[in-house]
Amino acid sequence: WMPTAAQVGALPDATVGIAKGGTGATAAAAAIYNLVNALTALSSTGLATGDYLPLLDASATTGKKVTLANLKAWLQSQNIGARIATGSYTGTGTYGASNPCSLTFNFPPKLVAISTPLISENSPDGYAIMGIWIAGLNIMLIGKGYADANVTNNNGFFNMAANGNASASGNTLQFYGLKSSWPYNALNFNGKIYTYTTLG
Repeated sequence: WMPTAAQVGALPDATVGIAKGGTGATAAAAAIYNLVNALTALSSTGLATGDYLPLLDASATTGKKVTLANLKAWLQSQNIGARIATGSYTGTGTYGASNPCSLTFNFPPKLVAISTPLISENSPDGYAIMGIWIAGLNIMLIGKGYADANVTNNNGFFNMAANGNASASGNTLQFYGLKSSWPYNALNFNGKIYTYTTLG
């Protein structure tokens, strides 16, 4: 049985509130605003990669949903926004073109900074090592700085004589030191932990 319009009568002009199952508005845009605005706010710590966001699929002319993880992957594939990766590796003591260090990221690197704390080289105070690679360069700029400010033979960072070779392909950066007499120049001193920060 389907009631007729005469049996139903005229619909009320007042909008139905959200608490009663309505939208609290007569226009579509205002209705969506009211529905979203009535939701509980979620903090950044409450987000999860499996959470969904609604979207309008223009090509399919329909509404859909997308997870935060898939949205992030799409944004990265479009090179939208900066990407950062951090990590560490332990040196093995090798050097030379046949023994390169290799770091692989989730994106093509644009800038890589690598460092390790003090390494001893016949000095009680030792020195710190740092390397920087920038996209477009075929060398890893490597240098050292002594921990003791009173050391007069302080080579300083980015000693050009300590440059190693480096090359990037896709998401991977490879680099190696040129001389065994400079163990720091390979960024691969045996047993030392190196940390890196990468921008893409």
